[in-house]
Amino acid sequence: MLKTLAILAFVCIAVVAMPAHNQVVSSRTPSQRQQDAQKTPAPSVAPITNNQSTAYYQQEGKEKPQGWHKFVAWPEGITALAIVFTFFAIVWQSIWTQLSVRASRDSIRLQESAYSQWIALSNWSVKYREDRGELDIHVEILNQTAFPLILNRAQITFGDKPNTATATLNEDYFLAPQIPYVIERGLHTYNDQLRAFDAGYFGIMVEGSITHTGTLKRPQTQDIGGILIAARDQPASFSAFIPMHPKESAQVDDTQE
Repeated sequence: MLKTLAILAFVCIAVVAMPAHNQVVSSRTPSQRQQDAQKTPAPSVAPITNNQSTAYYQQEGKEKPQGWHKFVAWPEGITALAIVFTFFAIVWQSIWTQLSVRASRDSIRLQESAYSQWIALSNWSVKYREDRGELDIHVEILNQTAFPLILNRAQITFGDKPNTATATLNEDYFLAPQIPYVIERGLHTYNDQLRAFDAGYFGIMVEGSITHTGTLKRPQTQDIGGILIAARDQPASFSAFIPMHPKESAQVDDTQE
């Protein structure tokens, strides 16, 4: 569109400059014209009197056309106006084409939004296993959409370094709607952590990411970050500080082990 506008501006300037150039040529003085005539031999004509010559030049000076006359003269002016109108039509058509393309793109995005998919982490629970001295962490990856998707990979880490436990998924897993993928990991517990767990305010850091591919065949990644609040004989709750919004991910390499 910018290229079309540049061409249109150039044509308009050229059309306006043409009459100005003709006006400059017609405004040459009689002495200048006589000098031009002396440079080029002309056929012999009958001599004219000074009165006739003066009247001729005076009449010619009175009939000098204005610049805008070229726009209505035939055929130069009509041709120039036709060119200008043609370029205006091209610009108008270009604008409408861009608006149509933008409307089509918005319509496609609206249709794709109906097939967008995501996963959620649900049914958190933390129980203390005295025989192992660990906290047994339970969480479910749930497909909350109406269409199945493929879990490509997942990595979720519980706890703070150096005391951490990581759950991983490195192969494709078919995840149907509302049927969870269960993750269970044991996290070693120190005495001070166990006392906080018994008191009802033990917090476990949770971070990681999950990559999945849905019906649109576009791998998407959801980041995980938050705190799991756990207490003995109490339901666990997860407080996220990173929104788990799906975002476009690089194509998953199936050959990766």
